[in-house]
Amino acid sequence: MAQQALFARQVFGIVEIPPDTEREVLKGNAARVPAYVDSAYFIVFNRTLQGILEGAADTNMANASRGNREDAAVKLALAVQSPIEVLMEPLYNPTGGYASYVVPAAFVLIIQQTLLMGAATLAGLGLAPRAPPTGLLGRAFAHLTIYLPALALFLVVLPRIYGFSTLGRLTDMALFAVPFVIATSLMGQAAGGFFRHREMAVFVFVATTLPQFFLVGVS
Repeated sequence: MAQQALFARQVFGIVEIPPDTEREVLKGNAARVPAYVDSAYFIVFNRTLQGILEGAADTNMANASRGNREDAAVKLALAVQSPIEVLMEPLYNPTGGYASYVVPAAFVLIIQQTLLMGAATLAGLGLAPRAPPTGLLGRAFAHLTIYLPALALFLVVLPRIYGFSTLGRLTDMALFAVPFVIATSLMGQAAGGFFRHREMAVFVFVATTLPQFFLVGVS
């Protein structure tokens, strides 16, 4: 049930308390409490982890203070005592680094912007504005064929080389990548008809790359 809630993004962290945790703590041994935190979103990951660590620290303080006098020496001893150890297991971002969070999104943006510039430049040559719908779709599928190696490179090969998360199945990625490339191609062909000089497409779409990177929220 907890895993299903995590997959549905109803929760962003799971804390597992083993059955023998209380017994180990009462015996004075270090008890390990596994915590699984969704690290796909850095801010959510940090806040969730902070809450788990604060909860563990409060539990340590409550367990250690039972029957003790509330003096300075006891408080100092409680502050440094840590009978419960939290074991971190980052989900969807195994390395816990910024690169594995941002670079995959940048890969998709690279695919989109280069295809937009290419399709709009070709449309600016006068090849697409008066083309029938079948011609537009034909060019879109031609662009898809050309971009298949790029999709394989950015979505399959490079993530494995850099050690990024590769949980997605090839069929799932293809289900999203194919309409994404076709829609981007059609958008580029439509935008190309508004440029009097085909070189303007490159300048316009290059200028929109950085704003798009910040607007999509990955930064």
